[in-house]
Amino acid sequence: MTLFIINLILALAGICITRKISSKKLREKQFVCYVGGDCENVLSSKFSKFLGINIEKIGLLYYSVLFLGYIYLLAVNPAPVIIFGLFVLNFIGLIFSLYLTFVQLTYLRKWCLYCLASAFNTIIMFTVAMFIFSDHFGVLSLYLAQVISVLNVFQVIGIAVGLSSATVSGVLVIKFLKDFKIDPLEDKKLAILDQIIWSSIIILLVVNLCYYIADLEVYFHSTRLLAQFIILLILVVNDAFLGLCVNPKLIGVRMDLKSLHVSKTLRLRQAALALGVISIVSWYAVLFVSFFIQGDIDIISIISHYLAITIAAVVISQSVILLVDKIKITSDNTYKFK
Repeated sequence: MTLFIINLILALAGICITRKISSKKLREKQFVCYVGGDCENVLSSKFSKFLGINIEKIGLLYYSVLFLGYIYLLAVNPAPVIIFGLFVLNFIGLIFSLYLTFVQLTYLRKWCLYCLASAFNTIIMFTVAMFIFSDHFGVLSLYLAQVISVLNVFQVIGIAVGLSSATVSGVLVIKFLKDFKIDPLEDKKLAILDQIIWSSIIILLVVNLCYYIADLEVYFHSTRLLAQFIILLILVVNDAFLGLCVNPKLIGVRMDLKSLHVSKTLRLRQAALALGVISIVSWYAVLFVSFFIQGDIDIISIISHYLAITIAAVVISQSVILLVDKIKITSDNTYKFK
């Protein structure tokens, strides 16, 4: 009961934070950040929206659902289904908050104190939700075991959406980088696909978590789930590095053959293409591991085959791109059209 009240208060605090951001945006008031923050630039950046929806509106909906959920648990009935739903929502909120914090750290290199307060709030809420969840683990495990078929459907949806989005994104990256740069309009298209891919990764992480909870004894020793989880982690690192560290440096870049930065641009382009290939191969690996591996296979064998195929795909794609490129690099560091 006490834990329900704690998260109820934290959800209310989250509503206050997101409402403050939303109201200031509506009134077009400038954000004032203290202790060296830069709320204005962070909250007006391209990451201030997710799939076209303002982040503060998503946050307001997130905290409002949690608030109503904990009121229901306190006032009506501590139903296991509601407890599990709130736990999953807290888990998704945690991942989302960590992602946005990582964006501020690596891409924007600016801090929004409102965003950090919300992230800290989410971390505390998830920690409390874990204690609530542990108290009802047995009942929730039985419940999830009965809805395995539903989890399977979500797994198919997550893989299908992620695989198709990664494939389209990879093709577009190759197309866009023919001129060695990414235009702002091209960047918007890639950003939407990137957000869809991140949504698919979150769906699969939640589904994997549910599988483990449903039957810890069986799924804990499942090499298929472990392999899928490892590949998903590689996808997270790969896509974060591609979307936040490599692609942004290619936005609006112009190729000038007299510039000293030509070689750097070429390396960034090749890195973007390589990371795109890794993303596509990884999604196909997730598909293969999930549906085409039968029985228990050694996890080292699965991952080693995956890494070998990934490296081969990167080497082949890089070789092909260099062969068809319109620019070659000579030994004296000059750049000429073929």
